[in-house]
Amino acid sequence: TGQRQRLSIARAVVRDTPILILDEPTASLDAVNEQRVLSNLEQWGRQRVVFLITHRLSTIREADTIAFLEEGRIVELGSHDDLMGREDGRYRRFVQAETTGRAEVIRDD
Repeated sequence: TGQRQRLSIARAVVRDTPILILDEPTASLDAVNEQRVLSNLEQWGRQRVVFLITHRLSTIREADTIAFLEEGRIVELGSHDDLMGREDGRYRRFVQAETTGRAEVIRDD
């Protein structure tokens, strides 16, 4: 649940861990709370290593480095802008598919 995720993040902050691994940390949060969590993580993580495992574009876009995986293997590595600049890139296709999917959902309403 979202509460468990927030408690896990809070524990890591209190312990001042140098490395933090989070699996879908904002999955059960609304957009407002997602931005709060990500903003706080960004500030806290400036001098640390933070691995975010996520499918959410809003989370992915701000990462310093994105490791795009397929079948458990890194197939592309770079910033959002770098990866979007690859015309036949897998990450770019993923982003386009996600964006198109969201646009179709909005049109159906």
